[in-house]
Formats: sequence, structure tokens, C-alpha cells
Amino acid sequence: MRTFCGILFIIVLIAYSSKAQEAIDQAFFYQVDTLFSRHVVNGKIDYTGLKENPLYEDVIQQIKEADVAGLDLQTKKAFYINAYNLSVIHGVIAIYPTTSVQKSPGFFDVIKRDIANEQITLNEFEKKYLLENFQDPRLHFVLVCAAIGCPPIINEAYMPNKLEEQLERQTRLALNNDGFIRITEEVIAINQIFEWYPQDFGGSKKSAIDYINQYRDVPVNPALRITFYGYDWMLNEYQTNPSIAANAARYIVSAAIPANTYELKIFNNLYSQRTGANGELTNRSTFFTTLVSAIYGITNRFNLGLELRYRRVYNSLLPDSPFSVFGNHDTGSFRQGVTTIGPRIRFAPFPKWRNFSIQSTLAFPIGKDLAGTSESPYID
Repeated sequence: MRTFCGILFIIVLIAYSSKAQEAIDQAFFYQVDTLFSRHVVNGKIDYTGLKENPLYEDVIQQIKEADVAGLDLQTKKAFYINAYNLSVIHGVIAIYPTTSVQKSPGFFDVIKRDIANEQITLNEFEKKYLLENFQDPRLHFVLVCAAIGCPPIINEAYMPNKLEEQLERQTRLALNNDGFIRITEEVIAINQIFEWYPQDFGGSKKSAIDYINQYRDVPVNPALRITFYGYDWMLNEYQTNPSIAANAARYIVSAAIPANTYELKIFNNLYSQRTGANGELTNRSTFFTTLVSAIYGITNRFNLGLELRYRRVYNSLLPDSPFSVFGNHDTGSFRQGVTTIGPRIRFAPFPKWRNFSIQSTLAFPIGKDLAGTSESPYID
């Protein structure tokens, strides 16, 4: 009986271990992927939304209790990257709201974090389990530090089955980013990561440039003077309800807006010209146009919306003012109305060119006689 119970206990223990192993191999990575896809926007983190997601605490608990002894190297490497990034995020949430992790003394090198049944600082974990264990400089471009200055976090988990492709992609994106590698006619300024970890990139500035050029689409000139620019420790925070000032700082007219956000834009234009016959400028034609567009982020790179155009037109005799178009005139030389409406798209085709997009509106004419007649002026 005792023998039977012992065998049963061993079977149950093996089954439990296998189940836990499966959770690390599959469920953990998909849960992290779900969190990042929902709460990472353009390299910034929605810390408030992440904290409120029920999945967040479960993932953090898995990181604390993970048994990685039986994992293959690729799975272990992917787990460590995700565990490090989420431990940084967990540390931020513990002191949130904040503007920088620098306001928390010892954030990286004193405060112990619970990772894989061990209490360890972030710096110790990075060096011992990642940099020394795998000897892969590309790790520097996927590990985040909750700051604007570090390579941006991606909105997906690092997966064992595509880790190599992800490491290559993120390294190439970082080293081709003009904000990360800053080049002028005489100087190349590189991120302080290369200064803090020189041995990972060959031990000298020249070897660092050689490493960078392996991934550059257009290699940098190694003869340029090499410097390091200061690290920006401002929190890499995405605000779901940004203030007007923060939104104004983010807004770039040629950039696609993030997924699940919207933009309402009103653009006004006043155009006036003097006209006449036989060289005599005796008339004035004035056009006032208002474009109203509303657009929504379907994804971070594709936006869809609607645009409407309203116009006022007034033909008058000089010396009439262009601003007369804003009055109401009971005359055939004045017209106003909504003239077109149609769908609008905005598409950012190149992920690394975040501020470049293709934008277009298909305008359907509405209203009567937009081209005008002998009795009424052209309006659109």
C-alpha cells in the first residue's frame, strides 16, 4: 500500500511539473503577448491600464514562481527577456505616478525583485542571467528601462519560436533610428548603452561603430568623431487621457495616431484674389473653406475616418475687403454650404518612419451647381 501511494505521489508530482512546464512554455508567453498588445503604444506603456488588467497580477506571479530548470536555452532566453521587462514595469507601477525611475533611489541596483524563486536586483539579473549567460549584444536593444532614452518596448511578447527574428529586427530598428544613432557632418553621437557596456561591443568606440554598421542600411563613416549623448530618463509613459499640453507635444500632422485613439481636426483657409478684364483689376473673389475631419486609429499604422468641406464664396467690387465673405449677403454673388463629404484614410507604410504617412480623402460632391452658373458663383 505504501509503495502504491508513493508511486501515485510521484505520478501526480510529475504531472503537476509537466503542467507547470507547459504553462511557462505556452500560456505565459501568450499572456504576456496579450498584455503588451493592449497596453504598449508606439514604444510607450499605459501603466494605468496595465495595472488594472486582471491578467497582469497573474503574469507577475508566474514570474515570481517560475521554475526554469527544465527549459531549453531558447525558451529560457525568451522567458528571461519578458521577465526582466515586466519586472521593470512592475517596479514602475509600485511607485506610480512618477515621471522617472531616477526618482526611486536604487531602482536598478538596490531594490530586490522576485524573479524565478530568487530575490535579485534588476542589474544583477540582467548581467547574471542574460548578458553573461547568453553573450548576445542584441539583448541591449530588447531590454527596457522604463525611460524614453532606452530602445522602445514592442507591443508583443518575445516568443521562443521567433526570438531570433525579433532580436534581429529590434537591433536593426534601433541602430537605423536617427534618434538613437545621431549623425552630423562631423560627429556621430551614440547611445550611452555603448558606453556602459563597452565589452559587449568590442571594448572600444571603433569596435562599437563596426558593430553598428553590421545592422545599418547606410553605414556610418568610422572616421567621424564619436561621442555619447546623455540618456533621457523621462518615463516612457503612454497616457490614455493626456492633457492638452502632452497631446500637443505628441501631435505630428504627418504621423498616424495610435490604435484606439481618435483625432478631431478643424482647418480653416481664407483665399482672396483680385480679378478684372483688359488689365483692369476691379473685382474681388473670396473663398473661405472649413475642413472638418474625424479619424480613428484602427491600428497604430492605419487610421480611418470622415472628412467634410464647407465653403463660403463672395464676388464683390473693389475696394471691398476679403473679410466681407463672413457677412450674409442677399445677392446672387454670394454662396455658402457643405460641398463635399467622404471617407479619409491615413496609412504609415514604414514602421521605422513613424512620422511619415500617406493620407487621402475620397470626396463625394453634395449640393447643387457646385461649378456655378451665369447667375451664381463657383463654390467648389
